[in-house]
Amino acid sequence: VLLIVGAITIVAAVMMALIQHDLKRLLGYHAVSQVGYMLLGIGTGNPIGIAGGIFHMLNHALYKGCLFLCGGAVEHKTGI
Repeated sequence: VLLIVGAITIVAAVMMALIQHDLKRLLGYHAVSQVGYMLLGIGTGNPIGIAGGIFHMLNHALYKGCLFLCGGAVEHKTGI
């Protein structure tokens, strides 16, 4: 079940991200798609998949926070 939900989440969120014109909305939909990858890893049920899903979760929290900060700084400087 987690594999199916993860795959649907990836595809749906990426499709929504492709039509966004606002940087923060694009990053938000990208974050949702990354949760789909985490679900795929955890849904495999084997130790390597679970470890990969958890590692991706921690890595995603770090880099997505930095991307939102950089995006906010760019929007602030450019006035967009």
